[in-house]
Amino acid sequence: MIAGRIVWAAATYFMQASLGNQVTAEMLFAEGFFNAIPGIVIQMFVIPLIIYGLKKIHKVK
Repeated sequence: MIAGRIVWAAATYFMQASLGNQVTAEMLFAEGFFNAIPGIVIQMFVIPLIIYGLKKIHKVK
């Protein structure tokens, strides 16, 4: 997940720079990490709970 955020930050920086927009590291950090928190929570907590539930009812090996 962290590697994906780093790639996203680099791509965003280069795209914004090519458009002539000035982007700071703080802006990239805020967008890339704080806005991604709901998705990270889902990936780390909700999906394992779903898999556990499916295993419990024998739908997944």
